[in-house]
Amino acid sequence: MKALEEHEFPVPKAVDCNRHCVIMSLVQGYPLVQVKELQNPETIFETVLGVIVRLAEHGLIHCDFNEFNIMIDDDEKVTVIDFPQMVSVSHRNAQMYFDRDVECIFKFFQKRFNLSFQVNTDDNEDSDADTDETGWPSFSSISKSSGFLDKELAASGFSRKDQEDIEKVH
Repeated sequence: MKALEEHEFPVPKAVDCNRHCVIMSLVQGYPLVQVKELQNPETIFETVLGVIVRLAEHGLIHCDFNEFNIMIDDDEKVTVIDFPQMVSVSHRNAQMYFDRDVECIFKFFQKRFNLSFQVNTDDNEDSDADTDETGWPSFSSISKSSGFLDKELAASGFSRKDQEDIEKVH
């Protein structure tokens, strides 16, 4: 959590840890699942989706990114919680976990806040290359060049060979 905070992800402040216990700052707000109305649901949706993409750009997949693990305060500030399942983008199931996280957010915002999403069927070069045919972020098009938090955190799926490959490049 401390590494995520240092990279300006919207997470609680890590205070201390001991074995399997993490002490973190109190998050003011409510789990998104309890929120019935938002002033700016589109903005919150984009913010939340942006966190999923940024995590992947930094080498990580949350693996449990849903309305139960997103806190929102009265000013509609988002905080993400619950990271024990996090894996590396090198994990053999990373794409499946990424797609599941994205799908969960799309479905929740569609159902709870009646957001509708345009499916991008345009095959011209102006179409958004960062999305797939559903208009959702595409795991394969995400640049994983923003950092190696998976390495730093020894996230599941980050192998010794991955480490050796990084050391060859640097």
